[in-house]
Amino acid sequence: MLGIPFTEVDIDQDPLGEQVVLEANQGRRSVPTLIYGDHAASMSRFSVVKLRIWLREVGLLSEAAD
Repeated sequence: MLGIPFTEVDIDQDPLGEQVVLEANQGRRSVPTLIYGDHAASMSRFSVVKLRIWLREVGLLSEAAD
């Protein structure tokens, strides 16, 4: 467990959340979508490797965390 706080949003129940996801994914309802500051990434076809790469890119995970 990395201890990174997050907020889960059901875009079928939250129109504002849906709009955020659409804007982050060029109009696609791609879930899950991770957003941190100005960085966003669709994690559809989720993989741990894809998640770790993104977490490193945004500065939330160091190489030492592996």
